[in-house]
Amino acid sequence: MKYYIRKCWKINLAAGILVALAAGMQVAASAMNMRILNTMVAGDLQGLLVVMAQLIGLWLVILVVLYARDLVKARALAAMHGQIRDDLTQGLSKMSPQQFRKNETGVYLSWYTNDIQQLDNSSFSVFFGLIANVTTLIGALAVLVYLDWRLALICVAGAVVLLFVPKLFEKKANQAGGQLSGAQEAFVKKLKSTLEGFVVLKMFDRTPYFQQILGEASQEVEGSKYAYAKFSGKMGAFFTFVSMLFQLGISFVTALFSIWQLVPVGAILSVGNLAGYLSSAIQALANASVSFATGAPVWKKFEEIRSAEGQAQGGKDLAFGQDIRLQKVGFRYGEKQVLDQMDLTFQKGNKYALVGPSGCGKTTVLKLLMWYLEDYTGSITIDGEELREYTLPSLYRQMSYIDQEVYLFDSTIRQNITLGQPFSDEQIAAAVRDSALEGDLANMPQGLETPVGENGNRLSGGQKQRVAIARALLHGQTILLMDEGTSALDKDNAYAVENKLLANPDLTVILVSHHLDDRLIPRFDQIYHLGNKSAAQGGK
Repeated sequence: MKYYIRKCWKINLAAGILVALAAGMQVAASAMNMRILNTMVAGDLQGLLVVMAQLIGLWLVILVVLYARDLVKARALAAMHGQIRDDLTQGLSKMSPQQFRKNETGVYLSWYTNDIQQLDNSSFSVFFGLIANVTTLIGALAVLVYLDWRLALICVAGAVVLLFVPKLFEKKANQAGGQLSGAQEAFVKKLKSTLEGFVVLKMFDRTPYFQQILGEASQEVEGSKYAYAKFSGKMGAFFTFVSMLFQLGISFVTALFSIWQLVPVGAILSVGNLAGYLSSAIQALANASVSFATGAPVWKKFEEIRSAEGQAQGGKDLAFGQDIRLQKVGFRYGEKQVLDQMDLTFQKGNKYALVGPSGCGKTTVLKLLMWYLEDYTGSITIDGEELREYTLPSLYRQMSYIDQEVYLFDSTIRQNITLGQPFSDEQIAAAVRDSALEGDLANMPQGLETPVGENGNRLSGGQKQRVAIARALLHGQTILLMDEGTSALDKDNAYAVENKLLANPDLTVILVSHHLDDRLIPRFDQIYHLGNKSAAQGGK
């Protein structure tokens, strides 16, 4: 938390000053109540009217300060929330694909939403509350010292006792905060997964199962929230009881001091209000350590993400001028051996097909080349250097991967093709033409500005694949990996797209297919038949 308070120090300083000013002025207003009772007892009507006018004026100023405080504090919270999200985004950006996939998307969604909300309640709001409560405590003690130093001393003694009470709850609070964060992650993950599968359940007339899954997930997360609220409620009730005893004790002692004529009668009214402020301030200070403890697990997680260096990777930039070689490569998913002593060679500019039965490792080969998988045996080299020696950015500048499950952002076709980069109209037109997307755009009134919907749900499967191919062509990668990348196209369109790709002398194409078009076979420099320990070769 300290990091983000320092990072946004200017707005936090302004908010802190206003928070302290508002708290101090409210204490001053409470102290003025003493003058009201004193003037009443003295029968001074004119003095009473003056005090009342001063008090009304003070409260008008306080209201303005409170309004400014809330606005500036909201800006400060927004700035820190934004900084946390920026750091989360930076941390995720440093992850390799396989690191990113260690968590499901729902977990990351929970980080950006639920966890930040939890930190807001357990840390940032408490931080500003501390400023207000410390100001209140100091102001109230100053008034009490003015009335009688012994009264202030008694308050300090009581405050010290109250501040030690929360230490009994810190460990449980830490556990409760971690459990709540985990439960919220699990809920968002389950929610996302189930909503994405709604159409499947609907097609099988299993909407009761849809309702059951979401109902059970809701019950689980609400159960965790209830358990957290139950813990917080017990803790709050205990603190309130102790605080009430403190408040009553201060009021009783003040009454005694008034009877003994150690303080004026009006002090009873002021100290009554001040005791309430003191009680609330001390209770809040006492609760602060427990609140910070509930946010500690989330802060620890975020700190690890912010300070993470990403996956260990080489420092060399890939230019790709010669070939890609797999030598004695092995890979297994759990106990299942998929690749065993595999030898493959791909020369720059040549065209290759990987064929074979399902499960023989065709897709695995492409994922290894893209560094989506890393726990392989043997050697994978590009231009004689091990794959892991190259930086991921330079690898992905050279290599593009298109599979059957195309992902499109909820924006326009143009934005999905350009990915925010400034390409010329001529470059985009060439990519659209070579991906056989022209005909589809001609039938869309908005053309390239056509919204695609969530993950392209407004487009057909074939249109999504053509957009993905146009995206790959536009960004100029010299190595194109296609895993059934035209499976959603009809035979003629698939042939047209693949024929253009295979005719491009600047592209190194590695294509996975279950059924090669006979017309394209002569286009391949090599066809690797996977399924045995070594790849059988055929082609030109």
